[in-house]
Amino acid sequence: MFLSFLMGLLIFLVTVSIIGYIVVLARKDVFQPIITAGVIFLVFYIFDIVYILFDEKETNRFPLSGSNFYYSNVYVISFVTIICIMMWFIGDFLANRKSKVVGQDRIELRIDSETKFRFVLAFSTATAGVMLVQLLMFFKFINSIGGLAYYYEHIADRALIFSQNTMLYASIQLTTVIGSIAVGYFLAIMSIRKTNFIFKTSVISLIMLIMSLSLLTGARANILKSIIIILVIVNYLGKKIKLNFKLVASFLILGILFVVFAQQTRNVEVNTNESSIDKLYNGVEISQINNVMILDHANLIGVEKGKTVLAGLLSFVPSSIYEQFGAEKPPGGNQEFTKTMWFQRWDRAKSEVALGLLGELAFNFNYYLMPFVFLILGIVYRTLYNFMIKKQRMGVLGYIIYIGLIWSIFQLLRGDFYNTVNNLTIYVLACLVTFALIQFTIKKDKKKVAKTKLVSHRISRNI
Repeated sequence: MFLSFLMGLLIFLVTVSIIGYIVVLARKDVFQPIITAGVIFLVFYIFDIVYILFDEKETNRFPLSGSNFYYSNVYVISFVTIICIMMWFIGDFLANRKSKVVGQDRIELRIDSETKFRFVLAFSTATAGVMLVQLLMFFKFINSIGGLAYYYEHIADRALIFSQNTMLYASIQLTTVIGSIAVGYFLAIMSIRKTNFIFKTSVISLIMLIMSLSLLTGARANILKSIIIILVIVNYLGKKIKLNFKLVASFLILGILFVVFAQQTRNVEVNTNESSIDKLYNGVEISQINNVMILDHANLIGVEKGKTVLAGLLSFVPSSIYEQFGAEKPPGGNQEFTKTMWFQRWDRAKSEVALGLLGELAFNFNYYLMPFVFLILGIVYRTLYNFMIKKQRMGVLGYIIYIGLIWSIFQLLRGDFYNTVNNLTIYVLACLVTFALIQFTIKKDKKKVAKTKLVSHRISRNI
């Protein structure tokens, strides 16, 4: 009881500190990496600990697999989790203190008001055309395996279904990312200048096609990714998005809708005796701390010795290259965790359980090394933000690539290194495709650039 009180007090202090820190920073920029990480830490990590500490049952049944797990070392694991979260924030703070942005370092980027946007409309039409073709290919594929009714009934096994046509699924992901970048850019234009009916219609058509393709895949991650891409582009290239009640309420409603959507597209054992909170924190949605306890109970802490982390960092390497050397592409943390704990689930549907960054680090290393990795990640994400956004060292391309980094925080904290790096690679490829569009319609302030170069030259001479 005393340990529960101390842990509850620690969680309260950390929670208040996190909320205060991210609220202060959000007034300057809502899409800083630490704000995204902080929200995920609160919902998926800290609230999970609170649920576990106040759960009266000593054992529980994990609905995703139908297996029992035990609350082993709950206080140790909870304490390690809190330390890891704090280390991420310390890393962000230290990296931010080291970054000094001088006014002359910035290059002003603005949308060219004189552009007729003919290229923009042509790009929009071409993207919409590709999506329509993909929709036809999707329905043709679904009909070949039993029709739409069969697909909807077995949508929880979509990983197994799409394994028969991986190229189609990959092309849908790539196209929806490109389309989302275009939509975000178009909305940024609309937020600062008047546009005609044709322009607005093209934007609406793209949004409907993106949402249709994403919903049909059954993966809410695709929908959330598109929403984040659009919002971040509007924030940096159009009208600034401010932290207010409407923004918070919108994300709360969106979160509830995603939970409902997941329950409709996944096979989860239904227990009428469980409350909504039980289903949320002891189920498929939020299981980050539970995963570490599962590993701890099965004596799997540190058994991978960094193998799935290394496989994740190299996940961008195609399988064909491994095959040239007579080897198989190594699996990521999610896959290895699922195959180890619930082989029948993996063997039947090839569906992964989201391990989470905390779980993957526990799977590969010991508890002492985990906080150090969180510290490094906090430093890396803040440094990249300062380089791409605050100092604008990569111009518009930096803005667009940074969106992928924001999304990668969510994927990393909720999934594993493998899927994070793999999806980030696909996103960067999409960025390179759409960068030509941005070059046609955004220009740098040449006077500002010239002044920056002159000041930099004088400073170098004085040094």
